[in-house]
Amino acid sequence: MMNTSKRKITFKVFISYAAISILAVIAGKTILGEIKKLTEIKSEQTQDTAKILQIGNILTLMYEGETMGRVAIQSEDQESLEEYLKKNETLHNEIILLKNKVATPNQKSLLDSVSALVDVKISNIRDLRKIRNDDSAETGILDAIQILSNLENYMGRLTIENFVANPDELDKQTRENLKEYLKILSKYTPTEAPSKEDRYEMDSIILTSKSLLKKIHLNTASQKRILKKKENELMENDLAVSKQLKSMLTQLELDVLKTAKEVNASRNAVLEKSRYTLTGAAFIGVLLIIIFSIVILNDFWKAQHLREKLERANQYSNSLLKSRDHLISMVSHDLKTPLNTIIGYTELISKSIDSPKENHYLDHIKNASRFVSQLVDELLDYSKLEAGKVQIEKVPFQLVELVEETALSIQSIYPKKEIDLFFEIANNCNKTFVGDSYRIKQILYNLIGNAYKFTENGSITIGMELSETGNNLTIYVADTGIGIADEKQQLIFEEFQQAEDNTVKKFGGSGLGLHISKKLALLMDGDLNVKSKLLEGSTFTLTIPATFTTLAVPLVNANENAEVEKLPSLRALVIDDDETLLQLSEELLTGSGILVETFTNGKIVLENISKLTFDFIITDIQLPEMNGFHFVEMLHQKGINKPIIAVTGRKDMPENFYTENGFTAVLFKPYKSEDLLHVICSLFSDSAVIPKKNVDSTVPTNTTSTVSETNFNLKSIAGFVGNDDEALAAVIKLYVKDTTHNIEKLNIYYTNKNYKGISDLSHRMLTMLKQFQIVKETEILLQLEKAAHLDDNTITALMNEFNKHINITLQQLKAYYESKP
Repeated sequence: MMNTSKRKITFKVFISYAAISILAVIAGKTILGEIKKLTEIKSEQTQDTAKILQIGNILTLMYEGETMGRVAIQSEDQESLEEYLKKNETLHNEIILLKNKVATPNQKSLLDSVSALVDVKISNIRDLRKIRNDDSAETGILDAIQILSNLENYMGRLTIENFVANPDELDKQTRENLKEYLKILSKYTPTEAPSKEDRYEMDSIILTSKSLLKKIHLNTASQKRILKKKENELMENDLAVSKQLKSMLTQLELDVLKTAKEVNASRNAVLEKSRYTLTGAAFIGVLLIIIFSIVILNDFWKAQHLREKLERANQYSNSLLKSRDHLISMVSHDLKTPLNTIIGYTELISKSIDSPKENHYLDHIKNASRFVSQLVDELLDYSKLEAGKVQIEKVPFQLVELVEETALSIQSIYPKKEIDLFFEIANNCNKTFVGDSYRIKQILYNLIGNAYKFTENGSITIGMELSETGNNLTIYVADTGIGIADEKQQLIFEEFQQAEDNTVKKFGGSGLGLHISKKLALLMDGDLNVKSKLLEGSTFTLTIPATFTTLAVPLVNANENAEVEKLPSLRALVIDDDETLLQLSEELLTGSGILVETFTNGKIVLENISKLTFDFIITDIQLPEMNGFHFVEMLHQKGINKPIIAVTGRKDMPENFYTENGFTAVLFKPYKSEDLLHVICSLFSDSAVIPKKNVDSTVPTNTTSTVSETNFNLKSIAGFVGNDDEALAAVIKLYVKDTTHNIEKLNIYYTNKNYKGISDLSHRMLTMLKQFQIVKETEILLQLEKAAHLDDNTITALMNEFNKHINITLQQLKAYYESKP
């Protein structure tokens, strides 16, 4: 559901982004088109502005040309005329450039007219300059001046020309000085009366001068008229040109203004359209965002709600898994102690009876104990595998011997089944193998045990072979049993699953064996598979990496296979916080000839260690004030290195964990008495091994009580002490004393609301309650064991009920041992 929700959210986010992107592309394309139009309009406006500037430039050139034309008319030098012509050539070029830029025929025609008028104006300037430079009148005047000058000379007057050829070239001051000098000379120069001839000549000169002056006058007047006419024509031309220019400029101005108005209107239209486009796109975009945000947030809230539910479910599942692991560990530990007692009692009873009927009963007890022990081990292994706490060891061992020993051991459990056992082991497998012998044996025990369980008659074949590359080892177990249906062949490797629903009823089992075996095979980098046909049989194949070595395999102590009755000359310290179990252990060891001192606290042992004489120590791991690990550490700090045997019901830590932390050996509950004695023998190989002797099978009287008579049953306890009435009474008396003390502590914990103390003490008291088969109080303590999770009213009710029932039971037990002699 979560994955589907995520996919929906992703798809909707994609659609929303796609829609917004499409909207952005459309809006962007539209706006870019409008911007392009605006740019083109702006370019046209720029061109019009350039036209106006160019017209202004032409006008400036024309004004400059007019000025230079007047200078050229009034000046006689050729340079001014050349400058005027050059300026007009520039004016022509500008007109041509502007003509190329204008678009309308009217504007081009106006420019052609301006160009023609400029050419006419240049021609007029040339003619006017020619008229102005005509010197006929000036020549006549000069002639008249010369005649008059000769007349002055004739009359005795001196002039500047008599002394200087070109008087005009003199500077002003020199000319003034020279004139002053001539006045003085003329003043003192004597004058003579002219003669007749002279007067005649003077008259002739005067007449000539008058005639010449008249002619000059007439020429000058005619020239003035012509010049005036030319000047009028030039002025008319200038006015026409100016009028044409004004008309053109006005027309261009109107065109430009009209174009500018159109440009502004177009620009405003573009801007308005762009504004509407942007506004519409923004509105649609916001609307899309709101719609898709609501849709996506709705899915997100749903996903968040589902995630929260999933997290709560996951937390609940994790808490259940933790509770399950804790329950498995607690129940397994609680089962191991009474299971250990059952196995021990069974062994003690088997030594004291010879009746076939009773031996038959004991066989049933042993089988039931074995089944419960295997179930407890499977539960613990399952819990450790799920938590990832299983470590695979690498030690050398004889794999072929392990396979044969396991198969023969299981075969001995089913002596009544007519099943042939065959071994098909390749020669190249008979080597020292490196791996985890305990886990391989565990897998083989499951596979071979299942083969015997589900095969009524026929055969079981166990084979072993190496792969062609020599890298993998294959062990297969084939039987001719009931087989497995094809659709169930993978199901059997799941936890708590079996091939058929009625398998548990018919054959027993927890449905964990193959699941654990599969997990262990995978942990060893191998695999476990099955091939089967219904009603024909099954073949389970274990494949593991093949690693061999030439190292020697550690030898098993020969004393392990011997029956031990007594270990004389040994002294032991036994530490356990449960005094009843402590006394039972003392009975077991004392019966084997070992001198025993018992303690309920490791701290007491450490305080008196220098006064104690012992050869080895047996200690429980869970002790008050300090646990077994702390006890070993403190003992080593005192320089004591004698053997220490750990006893524990926890199998979540491997054996090497205990040995690496200071213990010499470890026994996991439940264990047989022979297991403990064999461990002691392995530590003291020189100890005498004495054959077991027959024990009188006397059963104490009145050890069985019905529920209607008493709240307890002493059969189990009596069997453990060898059916000795005196020992049984001592055990009961000690139990009553110990329980009375514990009840006082329990009530103190209740008064102080010390729920942890209630839980721990209830857990410790449960073991002996179960041994005495005190049912009601056991049920109450099982609840008080979880006091930390109960409310005050529930705890009060349980405490009142427990005190009521336990006092009655203790009175009954006290009455029992007081009735014995």
